[in-house]
Amino acid sequence: MANIVTFETFKTEVLIIGAGGAGLRAAVEAARAGVSVTIVSRAPIGRGGLTATANGGYHAAVWPGDSPEIHAEDMIEAGDYLNDRNLAKVLAEEAPARAKELESFGIAVDWNVPPTPAEPEMRFPRSLFIPGKEMLLVMGKFLAKQTNVKILEDYLLMRLLKNDGCVTGGVFFNIRTGGIALVSAGATILASGSYGEIYPKAAQEPLGVRTGSTGIGQLAAAEAGADLADMEMVQIVPVPFDPVTILSMRCLPWSPMVNARGETFLPKGRGPYSFHVAQSIRKEYDEGRGPVYMDCTDQKPPSGPGRHAVAAYRGKYLGEIGATPYKRRVQVGLGALFAMGGIHINERCETGVPGLFAAGEVSAGVHGGRRVSGSALPEIIVFGARAGQFAAEYSKKGKAIPGAAAERAEEERALINSLTEKKGGCEPQKIRNSVKELMGNFAYIERDGKGLGKALAELDKLEAECGELSPGAARAYNLNLVAALDARSLVRIGKVVCTAGLLREESRGFHYRRDFPRAKETAEHTAVRIQGGALSAGTKPVQTN
Repeated sequence: MANIVTFETFKTEVLIIGAGGAGLRAAVEAARAGVSVTIVSRAPIGRGGLTATANGGYHAAVWPGDSPEIHAEDMIEAGDYLNDRNLAKVLAEEAPARAKELESFGIAVDWNVPPTPAEPEMRFPRSLFIPGKEMLLVMGKFLAKQTNVKILEDYLLMRLLKNDGCVTGGVFFNIRTGGIALVSAGATILASGSYGEIYPKAAQEPLGVRTGSTGIGQLAAAEAGADLADMEMVQIVPVPFDPVTILSMRCLPWSPMVNARGETFLPKGRGPYSFHVAQSIRKEYDEGRGPVYMDCTDQKPPSGPGRHAVAAYRGKYLGEIGATPYKRRVQVGLGALFAMGGIHINERCETGVPGLFAAGEVSAGVHGGRRVSGSALPEIIVFGARAGQFAAEYSKKGKAIPGAAAERAEEERALINSLTEKKGGCEPQKIRNSVKELMGNFAYIERDGKGLGKALAELDKLEAECGELSPGAARAYNLNLVAALDARSLVRIGKVVCTAGLLREESRGFHYRRDFPRAKETAEHTAVRIQGGALSAGTKPVQTN
């Protein structure tokens, strides 16, 4: 068996896996606490993940008469009462102050909240404006100058290290060299994002560009002993299908929709990212009245400067290529936008596994069964800062006991060798396409027990096929090898989603079961665990205070 040439070891007090908004905000907080910080990212900072694609809506209770209490109540009602109250309360209470902090970093914040709420279900307007791209740019520049911060780019998480019940770092694949890297840490923060790439159309793959939303962080946490809560809760929303220049991008103004007959059909009083809107669009297509279009061609676009220089530039560019509903009808379909499910955390971002913290879309409990538009950015900033704070405090106590690292590294080395030595086996893209087809057919906007069971059976077969993946012999910069590792994650995370969906025998939030069309009286979290490589599922109570 051939050996991988490179083998690296690093040691740090706080390890942060993921360099989107949550990861960078956590890094800023931990660095300011005076501990050594290592950020590990599968892509160069600012060029991967989902934060860079965020439109900029940031909800905070700043309107006269509004309050954090009302804000939290609105989130919980929209989330179909599946939100943990402590987490919703923390987000609502801290969102305004955290926005001011961002402004103190040099990030431009537009505090002029439009008078009409972005979500009709919200009792007050709340949309500040802070483009995700600028967050990454400013925080990335700050971190690059810190002497106690190390940034490792183009490293892919393979698994977490654990010893004596504590998470003590992680094992990574170095995409540039094809080697294995070990990072030992006093505390570890997962901020690795979503799992939307399991679906056939997703804002996690704008224009077909992958963002690493494969669920690897959720899987690694579950293998380390954490609960994955509400993994069946995935927000399916209207995304552009045509023109293809904006396929699945989150870039359009909300506008009236019509079917192929020119008829309006959307339910009144519902927000664009609500389940009711998604169901209405699905019905138009299923009953032969599609395609569905956004159509503002009889209107003039808003005059005056954009809310932010980044937004103004984007709007100007979309107008130039004729890709806005003001220039032409834009065909829309349904695509995955946001995962409400993930690693279950408390208000300190603790996962229940000593030494392991989580923040951002990799986590669960904040949004319940539906994320309100404008809530993702305050989540990554509020809980990113908290994760950095509490992880730094934990690392200073020195509770983590490094160990068992060499053995785990050898397991990952053997996996890479086995993949690169196979010839004539299965292509990673075949596995990826099969997962997307299964999830699109059986675990999308509507589900039932029979379909979810069929999907699980087929995913089991795909998991067996993963043993025959053949990405080629090269190791350094072998993107097909990266795709093979991703394909393994997509199969496994698909199984988790279907397992959770089977367990939830009700319809709540974005989980609609045709065979159980009503919600139960009491909301409970689904909880999926990985024990000895096998999935087990149960329920957990929702935190109500």
